[in-house]
Amino acid sequence: MCGIVALWNRDGRPVDRDALQRAVQSQAHRGPDDEGYVLIDTRTGRFVQCRGADTDPRITLPALAETGDHPFDLALGHRRLSIVDLSPAGHQPMSSRDGKRWIVYNGMIHNFLELRDELRSLGHSFSTGTDTEIILAAWEAWGPDCVHRFNGMWAFALWDGTRSCLYASRDRLGIKPLLVGRGEGVIVVASELKAIRHVRQVPTELDPEAVHHYLSLLKVPAPLTIYRAVRKVMPGHELVIQREREEERAWWRLEPAEIQEIDEAAAEAELTALLEESIRLRLIADVPMGAFLSGGVDSSIVASLAARALPSEALTTFTLSFPGESAVDETEWARHTASHLGVRHVPVRFTADFLRALPRHLAMYDEPFAVSSALGISRIAEVAAETTRVVLTGDGGDELFAGYPSRHEEVDQKWDRMERSALARFRGSRADAAFPPSRWSSPTMAEQLRTRLQSIRLPPGAARDRGFNARRCLFQEAEKRALYAPAWLDATGQFDTLGFLAHSMPAAGGDRLSRWQLHDVRTSLPDEMLSKVDRATMGSGLEARPPLLDHRLVELALRLPRSLKIRDGTGKWILKRIGEHRVPPGLMDRKKQGFTIPLASLFKDHWRDLLGDALAPAAIARSGVFEPLAVQAVLSRQASHPNYITSHMVYSLLCFQVWHQQVIEP
Repeated sequence: MCGIVALWNRDGRPVDRDALQRAVQSQAHRGPDDEGYVLIDTRTGRFVQCRGADTDPRITLPALAETGDHPFDLALGHRRLSIVDLSPAGHQPMSSRDGKRWIVYNGMIHNFLELRDELRSLGHSFSTGTDTEIILAAWEAWGPDCVHRFNGMWAFALWDGTRSCLYASRDRLGIKPLLVGRGEGVIVVASELKAIRHVRQVPTELDPEAVHHYLSLLKVPAPLTIYRAVRKVMPGHELVIQREREEERAWWRLEPAEIQEIDEAAAEAELTALLEESIRLRLIADVPMGAFLSGGVDSSIVASLAARALPSEALTTFTLSFPGESAVDETEWARHTASHLGVRHVPVRFTADFLRALPRHLAMYDEPFAVSSALGISRIAEVAAETTRVVLTGDGGDELFAGYPSRHEEVDQKWDRMERSALARFRGSRADAAFPPSRWSSPTMAEQLRTRLQSIRLPPGAARDRGFNARRCLFQEAEKRALYAPAWLDATGQFDTLGFLAHSMPAAGGDRLSRWQLHDVRTSLPDEMLSKVDRATMGSGLEARPPLLDHRLVELALRLPRSLKIRDGTGKWILKRIGEHRVPPGLMDRKKQGFTIPLASLFKDHWRDLLGDALAPAAIARSGVFEPLAVQAVLSRQASHPNYITSHMVYSLLCFQVWHQQVIEP
């Protein structure tokens, strides 16, 4: 894994080299092993490679400050985490042999060895053992369409001097981050927001729509960022940037698939073969391997298949434990599984001491991010990075195989009961009863009427989709309006989070479960799960690889019939069939236990000082977004009713305020 920056002054002004270096070095955690730059004059093709403060000492290059005063208008910068070919040959930016194409790249093309053989048959030769060189050769052979041949996770920026074009690509599912900032005469592509903030031409005005959706979803959904002038490149999208024009377009899009008629045995065999192939590809590395093992279905299956594919005791598993919190602690199941597999196992304790690192943890996300499980991932990544450079994860299993019963199955069951009711004609009121409009501040009569009218006007299928998305929302519209200070109430009045989510919902028709799963894969998977794991692991210089998100597995999972995913009210049926002979008896039959942080008890016992500082009325007034009295009402509600919802409401406000104090107020 790595951190990348591409900065192009399309108005011809010289690149600010100090700002460039600050942008690249702000991502040093993503690439602690090497640092590099190339400056390019896009009008003449002249270029110069440069070193930085942390460039591999085996590489001899002039320092960035020693490259003269030529007006280079384009720069690429890179921080490297060495995983494959640890030699200086993997230094980036990397160029084609003729120096006309340059790339900075973050990720891993897992099938690069197969692609290397194919490219050799076309006459290409290679001087490194890296997958970076494969991307350059593939670009020369097949142009922008080369990404269709890649199996992996990536975000890269490539300057092609023969086309006078800066090209940036993000992998199919959004495993690796890619952002683009725009300002007067400049465009910046980077792995993280903090890098773009160092380019002064890019404005840093907050985006009210981003704040509004954050309060409901606990993160800023793509393509938004917390800043108006910066956007996330969507999964499966590419940027094509020329001096006078630019375009973002989808090069891959997961669409609703026709449900495949397949029997259980054939489905199990096909899925097992793909899983084994995916894990084989993701075990390619020149560094020690590990795996996150929660004690649940997905990570246990991944760890079991990886352990079988590696030499004895070559895999180390890591599990997060919560002493005294039996409702969320899966330590014993993880330990039992690791013993069954014969792998080295490391339990990692999550204690109140780690909470002192909350400001540093939040700084890794660059914008408000209140998914509390990210705290746990950060803690386990810190320990894993002491002995490994790569970990396998079980991410994607819930989205692909219907592992969220409260979302996939219970929503359907509630609507089925409502539609059978004699009061079905009052669907709007019944929908609001199933999904309560407020937990701490009662909506006005006008707000209640508006909510009911919105539901009544929707066709039954669309109303059911709205109910599905409502289960994702923490603060609802009435609650957010009660929170905002007057100026922010005006600025956010046009936004509706359920309406925003509806735009990503596949068109009605076909299998509803597959549509809902596809919606999760398009939205919550990259915005929440993958973003959480990328930032938390890369914050410790650790590469995370999710074998379940091989695009071939994703496409197969969405074609499988409902009967192979949900049976007797529980999800992931076909995955459990695969796992039952590979993990300890009983593990596949356990009730799902989500990976979460016990916020309610932590607030009660340890966080009062932090809450008092960040959420004190004076601090709320300084940020100017919320009404101090409204925030105090949320705190009071959590103190009297300390549950998952009220605790996450407080945590979301806390994360916003800590971020604002760190980034906006200094």
